[in-house]
Amino acid sequence: MSAMVDRTCKALDKTVADAEKRYDTAIATAEHKAHAAVLAQLQKIKAEADKALAAIDAAFDAAMKKLDAAIENAYQAVESVAQGKALEIEVHVATLLADAGDNTRYAAVRKQLEWYVVNKQPIPSGYGVKPPPLSTEGAKPDEKTLHKVEATLVKVDGKGEAKPSDTENEKELSPEDQKAAVDKAVPRATRSRS
Repeated sequence: MSAMVDRTCKALDKTVADAEKRYDTAIATAEHKAHAAVLAQLQKIKAEADKALAAIDAAFDAAMKKLDAAIENAYQAVESVAQGKALEIEVHVATLLADAGDNTRYAAVRKQLEWYVVNKQPIPSGYGVKPPPLSTEGAKPDEKTLHKVEATLVKVDGKGEAKPSDTENEKELSPEDQKAAVDKAVPRATRSRS
């Protein structure tokens, strides 16, 4: 009976050992398959991210090229307008000096303008261009606004220090009184220059 128990115990031990081996092999295989599956998914995600990054880089490079071209065009336009305005100012100064009797600058600027005509080159774009007219919309305030502005005027004493006026206790100034107040407030040195 003892031999039979020993054989049964050995058979059970062998079955348990075989089951452990199969279990360890199954776990190792499952881990290997899971690792391979995760690695494959990560490689797919990386490939998609690389494609997206390449598209973003290409779009960024194209946008930067457009921006650089726009900056260069703006720089060239400003440079051309500046050259045109400088030429226009030189023409005006030369004309004024010619009216005063000095024709040297007038002859030089005439030669410069002749160069453009002889070489069939366009005169720089800023030459002779008038600025757009200022908008007059909203330029005239209504009577209420004028009254509020007049009410906040300050009087200036003899030392040039500003003092708030008591406009509620004072009557409105006539145009002559306003002119006299302005004349009194403006220093004589600035009036004599004009």
